[in-house]
Amino acid sequence: MVDEVDVKILSELVKNSRTPYRQLAKKLGLGESTVYNRINKLFKSGILKSFTAEIDLRKLGMTSEAIVEIKPYPHYVRKLREALSELTYVTEVLLVSGDYPVMVRVVASSNEELASKIDDIAKIEGIAEFRIRYVFETILSRAGSKVLAKILRSG
Repeated sequence: MVDEVDVKILSELVKNSRTPYRQLAKKLGLGESTVYNRINKLFKSGILKSFTAEIDLRKLGMTSEAIVEIKPYPHYVRKLREALSELTYVTEVLLVSGDYPVMVRVVASSNEELASKIDDIAKIEGIAEFRIRYVFETILSRAGSKVLAKILRSG
């Protein structure tokens, strides 16, 4: 799986995924080729999925947000999740337990636009019922890699 060196590399990448391999190697006391090989191994194993930028959508004007809980008709879950995943204004699609097993996070630049996008979602084939939860404030949002690095550090 991963060892202490991998955890150190992941921790540094979480802080700044754009850190050059040479700089990582110097900071961690490793050879540049070791860092390169370790990162490739982390990619190949699926632990490291990508180098991404964390973006504040609110600062880009996407100030309205909602969670849409969806109850699909039987046998429509796969088709529904594929359709939802295609929508650019959908930032998350989750399969969860309960009466409404599909949850979708939707963003928009205004409440009017948000309502229009939710109306579009409601027209997707296979939706039996849905509920809307408007997001007033996001208290905490962590990328999966940050959570992973924290778990690895504490373990």
